[in-house]
Amino acid sequence: MPKRYDKVIKEILNDVVDTLITEVIGLKIVKSTAIETKLQITNEREADFILLVEFEDGSKSILHIEFQATNHSKSKMEYR
Repeated sequence: MPKRYDKVIKEILNDVVDTLITEVIGLKIVKSTAIETKLQITNEREADFILLVEFEDGSKSILHIEFQATNHSKSKMEYR
């Protein structure tokens, strides 16, 4: 069931992810570029957002963001 909402959440948040990074996480970025990737493990999982972000000082970093649509203690979110 968790995968049921993943695509919808990613599509909705795609246009506002830069604002979320700035307002919620507090990182002052000037640009982000999506990095397309799949995490190759036994149980395949796809990341919600992996971005190359550029900060005001010109430095760059990779930022990995995961969203959880439901609240269950057994979802193993800490491993993602």
